[in-house]
Amino acid sequence: MSVGSKTNPLLDITLHNGVATLPGTGGASVASWELANDYMPRFAVLIFTNDGAAELTLGDNTDPVTLLVDGVPVGVLFEGRAAVLGVGDSIVAFAPADAGVMGQTWSISAAVASGAAVDVTIVARPIVTTDEIPPTAAAIADQVWDEVLSGHLTANSTGLALFISKGLSQCNYVLDQTTFDSAGMLTAGRIRIFATAGAASSATQGGSGEGEVAAFTIAASGATPGQLQLYKVTQQ
Repeated sequence: MSVGSKTNPLLDITLHNGVATLPGTGGASVASWELANDYMPRFAVLIFTNDGAAELTLGDNTDPVTLLVDGVPVGVLFEGRAAVLGVGDSIVAFAPADAGVMGQTWSISAAVASGAAVDVTIVARPIVTTDEIPPTAAAIADQVWDEVLSGHLTANSTGLALFISKGLSQCNYVLDQTTFDSAGMLTAGRIRIFATAGAASSATQGGSGEGEVAAFTIAASGATPGQLQLYKVTQQ
């Protein structure tokens, strides 16, 4: 028996090797597949290899190829309840999903038939992908709060809204096209928000298409010069 390891959960676990029958007893432990936080891979494959000198038939209508977990049958592995392997051939069957969390000792039960001494190796191999390992709440929070702002400027997105909010607090912020009344009160203007300090520094009076992420129109008025009554900022 070769047993896997927590540092490399893709190592094989041999269930049977060179046996004349597959009684569903013994088997091998898949405990070593366990990862952090008691997580077990959801999917696994079982690889059957005919090491004998004649064609091998695994399973029949009465005794199909069955996976047992902790001695309890959890599923028939092959459609048609049987599989035929030529000399030296291998065939793969998917174990039932989540079999790893049903129990940790796996074995196979099946009728076997061959014109020579039966010699079959059955290896269980977990299928592990990073998206199957559930992230912790802390990991999700870290990813969200540490995400860089660049690349999140899709129209009407939350990322763009946050970026504009930062810009309106006068980060990479340019005010131009200003007009004033006789008392020096601002009556009109334009605000532009830029993605980088360099783009904001290069912006010109009245320019457009200079890399601005968003632009806003300012309009202000009062009953008498210098006396503000109405002030509006609208996105262009």
